[in-house]
Amino acid sequence: MILTSSEDGCVRIFDTRTSFTGNGASNGLCEFGLPLKEEALSISTGYDGSLVAVGGSKGKIHFYDLRMAGDNHNNLLGSYVDAHTEEVTSVEFQSSSSSLLLTASEDGLMCTHDTAQPNEENALKSVMNIGTPIRSANFFGPNLDGCWCLTGSETMSIYHHESAQPISQPYLNLKNNNNIREYLTHQVRASTTHPQIQIDYLVGCQWNSTKQELSLLAGSSDGNAAVFNVDASSISLSQTLYNGHKGCVRSFQFIQQTGEADLSNNLPTLFTGAEDARLCEWTSRNSNTRSSKNIDASFIKMNGFSSKIGSTSGKKKGGPIRKHKKKQQHSPY
Repeated sequence: MILTSSEDGCVRIFDTRTSFTGNGASNGLCEFGLPLKEEALSISTGYDGSLVAVGGSKGKIHFYDLRMAGDNHNNLLGSYVDAHTEEVTSVEFQSSSSSLLLTASEDGLMCTHDTAQPNEENALKSVMNIGTPIRSANFFGPNLDGCWCLTGSETMSIYHHESAQPISQPYLNLKNNNNIREYLTHQVRASTTHPQIQIDYLVGCQWNSTKQELSLLAGSSDGNAAVFNVDASSISLSQTLYNGHKGCVRSFQFIQQTGEADLSNNLPTLFTGAEDARLCEWTSRNSNTRSSKNIDASFIKMNGFSSKIGSTSGKKKGGPIRKHKKKQQHSPY
């Protein structure tokens, strides 16, 4: 099952096991729209996949019951309307079976809610004021008691969500406005075994429950990137991704394989997507550098259908995924 949210205000559910249409697209099982023509910017599922939380463009979080999905397109259970004042850019349940929901917004606030409570006031557990618009956030830690967020100004914050207190961050000791990009660039350049990469932006983070570590992916404007391990006292360089992409990397996903080759070095396979319309698979050649695999493929075949990703030769293709619009001045509450 695949759930998608879109700026057209629709949430759609797809089942990849169903048959495909003649153009290679899958038929959606059902769809439902947000009220008042609100854009659906983020989505997450909890309660073993039965509850869907959707972050909207008007500062609201809407809840839908997937068990009621199908013929009834108006299966809105309720909404949180007071937690945020601007676009809700990220919603994440603590786990697929959890009732604890993390929300983050352009208003600079990151909040946790216990959705098992009967109303929004009782549901609100903690509020963390980051002070700058947030573009992504999620839980991490052995007990998922921490949360991280990345901002539109390319900064990173780490909090203990129950106490709403920040966790010590090593790059705060840097001069020059505590720029984490300078800190990460210094980490790369301090290594003699990695290619020299200038860090220009942060892509995202992912918690590895098997290795019990938080990974941060950051990139350069020419398409190179690096993976860092993050903890409360340090950020250390783990891997470099070189000569795979020709444009800014915008998304990534670690996938732990069970094959013998992966178990020997205990490194998961990494997939990245970028503005150059390439989807790259990275496998480890040694402990320091990863090499990309099949980066120039025009088609990716999966379960009998194909998805064209295009070519990067000649005219530049792909484009930025972030919206360009006039923003209101930051003023949370």
